[in-house]
Amino acid sequence: MQYTYTVRDRQGKRISGKAEAESAELLANNLQDQGWIILSLQRGNEATPVKKAGNGEGLGALAQLFGQKDKKKKKVKLATLVPFTTQLGFMIEAGLPLLRVLEGLTREMEDKQFQAMIEEVRQKIKEGSTFADALAAQPAFSRLYVNLVRAGEESGKLGPILGHLALYLEKVANLKRKIKSVIAYPLAITIFAVLVVFFMILKIVPIFQTTYARFHAKLPLPTQMLVAASDALRNHFLLLALLVIGIATAVSLILKSDRGRYQADRLLLRLPLFGPSIKKAILARTCRTLAILIESGIPLLETLRLVSQTSGNRVIERSILNSVETIRNGSSIGESFKAEGVFPETLIQLIYSGEESGEMEKMLNKGADFYEQQVEATTATLTSILEPLLIIFVGGMVGAILVCLFLPIFNLGKAIRGGGGM
Repeated sequence: MQYTYTVRDRQGKRISGKAEAESAELLANNLQDQGWIILSLQRGNEATPVKKAGNGEGLGALAQLFGQKDKKKKKVKLATLVPFTTQLGFMIEAGLPLLRVLEGLTREMEDKQFQAMIEEVRQKIKEGSTFADALAAQPAFSRLYVNLVRAGEESGKLGPILGHLALYLEKVANLKRKIKSVIAYPLAITIFAVLVVFFMILKIVPIFQTTYARFHAKLPLPTQMLVAASDALRNHFLLLALLVIGIATAVSLILKSDRGRYQADRLLLRLPLFGPSIKKAILARTCRTLAILIESGIPLLETLRLVSQTSGNRVIERSILNSVETIRNGSSIGESFKAEGVFPETLIQLIYSGEESGEMEKMLNKGADFYEQQVEATTATLTSILEPLLIIFVGGMVGAILVCLFLPIFNLGKAIRGGGGM
């Protein structure tokens, strides 16, 4: 059976031709073995659907992608995705055929779920799909990842772009680890403190309460309040639990709404101590994402839409989307970002410099490096400050409960001699 194909060779040159093959899968396999990237594959007059991302239909496809919402899907850890992308880019740049590279990487994978995904990608490529379209069907790969691969296929620079993507993912992973390390410690201490307080109120306070009741001792006001709290928690535990669940459900529903999520993200950026670090981390990721997309040749407006979706904060997302409309009306990136009033002057000046020099991606990478260094310095400072403060906080709470419990003991001898009067 005769097929018509269009491919791109290792030098990025577009080649069209015809070939006889028993099936589209066998022909696609042969073309891939030569190191060629398949752009289209047709049997007679019937096209085997292979989506392209050129300057015409491809941009429309990208725009359609931007308008779609991500489906809930299982995620693959960055710890798995980064080495995969690094090795893939290195081998593709060395001139090895894509299918052979994927087959080799699949054999080495320890993550069985990810292994199955890549195997499905291989099968789709064998059937004539582009690498980007095969990846788009898998839950592990974000729109950013897919569209960078698509740009690499179209430009003939898949290997270098995958290398840049691997570095980008590694920096994102490092930034996430730094932020999590700052949040994890106070969160763990807070949870521990709450558990200790609950244990003391539910188990320790009743023991003291029984002892004091035996001597008919008149309790000081702080002790009375602590006993009342213990009684309320023990006697109305189910009601209080339902109340907490109700509040949590209400908050969850509010956060699912656009307005609620926007206000929550706005509050997050204004949090004392943590807010500035969170904003700098978002700015670092935004700069890094903008840089890699611009460097890969993806059109500016599509780049900004994609960056807005990877920001992780509705305030930043809305500001970037607003800038898209401003740029469409003739403004520069720097002018549009400045008009939003969200982005710091340092970033605005870097963008202005990049626009004037024609080295936008270089300036954006400098901005990302700057904000990542700021985050690292701030997280180290926060950790050194929060550690003793949290220890004092937990010790203070436990100490306050113990003081309330032992206050009556100071007058217990007098209460016994007076027959219960204090």
